[in-house]
Amino acid sequence: MLLQINPRSSFSLKYHPLQHAAQDGYSSESELVSTSFMQVLNKKCDAFYRLTRPYSCVSIIAALLSVSLLPLQNPADFTPKLIIEAFKCMVPAIMMNNYANAINQLADVHIDKVNKPHLPLACGDFSMGEGLAITIASPLMAVAMGIMLRSPPLVIGFIIWCIVGGAYSIDDIPDVEGDKAFGLRTLPIIIGKEKVFSIAVNMMLMAYGGAVLVGAFSPSVLCKLVTMIGHSALAFVLWRQAKTIDLSHNKSVQSFYLFIWKLYYVEFLFVHFLR
Repeated sequence: MLLQINPRSSFSLKYHPLQHAAQDGYSSESELVSTSFMQVLNKKCDAFYRLTRPYSCVSIIAALLSVSLLPLQNPADFTPKLIIEAFKCMVPAIMMNNYANAINQLADVHIDKVNKPHLPLACGDFSMGEGLAITIASPLMAVAMGIMLRSPPLVIGFIIWCIVGGAYSIDDIPDVEGDKAFGLRTLPIIIGKEKVFSIAVNMMLMAYGGAVLVGAFSPSVLCKLVTMIGHSALAFVLWRQAKTIDLSHNKSVQSFYLFIWKLYYVEFLFVHFLR
């Protein structure tokens, strides 16, 4: 309670929480600032996660690790130095992947406001300036690290990646509504989402069927069993999942899209196991 003298009357009693807290030895104002800062930080971290899509880095990390392990002749060759050297290449590669995802969202921000309003640039969690800064800084830091590592092949590879990533674009089913609004003539708009989805799923099932046939003629019993049983199981899971999708709801389509990524990673593990 703080006693205040009112010039128009004798006095008045008013309660001031911050002043009262300060009198009791509490720094409520600083706690409030700290809480606000943490909320902003969490929001920006979540926005960065949605911008860069870290799940798309899994295959990059797995590929770099597997390539790094190829020269090993025995377990003694697996040293901390090998891990450090692999990590040196992994960090700029992840930056380049962040660039590819960021520039795609930066270019499609107006369409994403219709198709994917949860993305950080589309919903405003990141400003266009912040998105542009991440898009520019990521490849610059990656190329700079390649130069610091004195690896011309790495630098050239990152420059090519930058060009390909900048030219990257894809007509996907989740973009139909925004594409229509912007007058684009993509395949799902021309022949319908259902037909495109059916064609895509059947092509994947045919690919799994081909893998099963290839496995059947493998001279290795282990390879034969893993290839035939594994790809048959993946085909069945894909078929079951395709039956549950609702193409009229973007959340359902996005969920299936992430499911395809999981299948891709499982296939990646198959390839490296059988190699």
